[in-house]
Amino acid sequence: MNDQCPQGIKQVTPHNWLEIDPAWTGIHMPSSSEGPEAAWAEYVMQTKLNRSVPNDVATLFSVAQSMIVYGLFFYPLMTQGCD
Repeated sequence: MNDQCPQGIKQVTPHNWLEIDPAWTGIHMPSSSEGPEAAWAEYVMQTKLNRSVPNDVATLFSVAQSMIVYGLFFYPLMTQGCD
């Protein structure tokens, strides 16, 4: 089975959904004793907002930050999280 859609986007399956998207091939990733997935999450999640940020903005930020974390497994989420 081909793990890529015709457009070059990872075809997510029950077997590969927790594998790093091939779009990341050749990109230097942060390292951790827990693996690149944990290092990536720690790297992305280190940015925190000030408590004075309005709740609606903080919610949008949290959604975008989470999309970037999960973008490691499905790159199109990364592009949406950065929009």
